[in-house]
Amino acid sequence: MIYAPRGIGKTHVALGVAHAVASGGAFLRWHAVKPRGVLYIDGEMPANMMQERLSAIITVSAKAIAALFQILTPDLQPTMRMPDLATIRGQNALEPFLENIELIIVDNIATLCRSGSENETEA
Repeated sequence: MIYAPRGIGKTHVALGVAHAVASGGAFLRWHAVKPRGVLYIDGEMPANMMQERLSAIITVSAKAIAALFQILTPDLQPTMRMPDLATIRGQNALEPFLENIELIIVDNIATLCRSGSENETEA
């Protein structure tokens, strides 16, 4: 879990990890043994911004993505609303995207798990 104030670069770090996993590359001091499938679920950012950030990471690393890398964003959904991952129905909605996926990155829990009150035990 990555936690920091808004604007610090959490998404950049998460994308760096995702790229390293999908490319069989490295990020910071961590190295992927081989490429693995990644599903990156973002609850706020538009797909084009995610693609721009990922493109910059690929350019700097010079390591191409070699495994399945899927990005889900609100603007790519037919209803413009991401599934509520705090519910079984929301979790089941991800099932079609999970084949050959070995890492799921959820960015961020607050926008993608909307059931219950954030300050309650239930949440």
